[in-house]
Amino acid sequence: MNTATNPYEQPSYSNKAQAALNRRPQLFINNQWVDSTGGETLPVIDPCTTREVSRIVEATSDDVNRAVAAARTAFDDGRWTGLQPRHG
Repeated sequence: MNTATNPYEQPSYSNKAQAALNRRPQLFINNQWVDSTGGETLPVIDPCTTREVSRIVEATSDDVNRAVAAARTAFDDGRWTGLQPRHG
């Protein structure tokens, strides 16, 4: 039996999805959440409803350089290269 009142209605987001959408827009660099150097954000649009559901950070070139430097360090010092594959 279909309990939906309107089969075309967008279901509610799960609690985890809603928490992620409500999170303060930041970048994940060097294993921590950090603010962008530019402070600008971009809308996240739900394609089913065309409404804005969240915002994400617009990274600047300085932010990208910071992230690449952190990734290079993690690669060179073995944090990434020493990881074993994860199965399952």
